[in-house]
Amino acid sequence: MAFTVILNESKNQYQLFDEQTQIGIADFHLENQEMVLDHTVVEPKYGGQGLGEKLIFFALDDLLAKNYQVVPQCSFVAKIIKKYPEKYLDLVSVENRKLFGI
Repeated sequence: MAFTVILNESKNQYQLFDEQTQIGIADFHLENQEMVLDHTVVEPKYGGQGLGEKLIFFALDDLLAKNYQVVPQCSFVAKIIKKYPEKYLDLVSVENRKLFGI
């Protein structure tokens, strides 16, 4: 299977696809010059394959390249940042690290 992730700016989503079928999303919006990652969903039948991480890695790498600060409102995003602090911790302000337990 070929899984791909794209940025769909018109929908404020990072989208995960299996071939041509959308199977996951990470919603975001800009607030106070920070990118808020609100919600992440992967279709249940695709669970346990690391696809949620693939989706969030893509989103965080994109935001890192664009020099955005991130607000990890989605608990899954916060979990990924906490798991890989060497790469993603600097995306989150010190204040938000405390707020989201990172």
